[in-house]
Amino acid sequence: MNEVAKWMIALGSVVASVGLVVFGIGTSFVRPGADEINLGLALMIGGLLVFFVGGGLYQRTKGPDTSTD
Repeated sequence: MNEVAKWMIALGSVVASVGLVVFGIGTSFVRPGADEINLGLALMIGGLLVFFVGGGLYQRTKGPDTSTD
């Protein structure tokens, strides 16, 4: 479970930063209310949510990974 939390933290932060870039591009070059703005907001919110859930999960399962594959 510790490995899943690490993946959630890593991917959540990347998705949130990509969402910030898409949102910035949408507000700079496209008319207001365009799909890029909404997509950027969705990626930022979703990425931050996954990041914080993964961080909380990592705190609860901190320590060596004792799962068997």
